[in-house]
Amino acid sequence: MERNSTIRGLSPITTSRKKRQSTLLSVFGLIPSDFHLFFVVLQKSAIELLLTDVFQNLFQPKINKIKIFVHSVLPYLVFYLIFYQVQYSLIIMIQTRSSFY
Repeated sequence: MERNSTIRGLSPITTSRKKRQSTLLSVFGLIPSDFHLFFVVLQKSAIELLLTDVFQNLFQPKINKIKIFVHSVLPYLVFYLIFYQVQYSLIIMIQTRSSFY
């Protein structure tokens, strides 16, 4: 009888842990495997914008090529590095939190 009540006593704790884990994931609105997909799409759209901007300005003779780099390529590189770090930090954080439960 005691053993059965002990198991029943642990069941709500396990359920609440699963709820907390699913709440954590729903706060971000994504499951960990979707983070990578989200950032890949974000990076692809940023690359397309970068290439469009560079090619539009590259063939205009009055625009300095260094100015193109500073205004187009450099911000993209900073953007890419920041989101690259954020992407893996969020994945590691969620995997670490979900491994505790």
